Amino acid sequence: MSDQMIVPWRPRDLPLAPCACVGLEIVVSDLAKCLLQFSDGRLAELRGCHAPGALALVGNEAALPWTEGVVYLGRDPDVPDFLVPTNQRPAVPFPLLAEALRSNLSGSGPWALIPQTHGFLMIDLSHAREMEREHLVALHLSAGADAT
Repeated sequence: MSDQMIVPWRPRDLPLAPCACVGLEIVVSDLAKCLLQFSDGRLAELRGCHAPGALALVGNEAALPWTEGVVYLGRDPDVPDFLVPTNQRPAVPFPLLAEALRSNLSGSGPWALIPQTHGFLMIDLSHAREMEREHLVALHLSAGADAT
């Protein structure tokens, strides 16, 4: 879901511990390819979901793939149901922003909140499920084809 609310973001003094990551647009193919190289055991430690142009993964920091271009997300202690970039914070009071966002959302989250040039991208992470290799192959091929 893309929202038109423009919210400035600032660097965090201390980064959050990563507990999720999101690949956007052309990074989706690289992220899916990286996941295909994981063992079945390591892949089972992650939960994932995708939206048009995005692949989101949830898991502990050690299980997350480290791929160039991926946005790593952490849980802000003031607003634990929104996962935000580990190195950024909203320039407005985050609890007030979260309250405004929740008023337009259904479900209990968690949600990934990724700042973009014109607003932000929100992904409902409650839909994250175990990643299947066949699905990752399809994502890798279709995202790679979209990039050409």
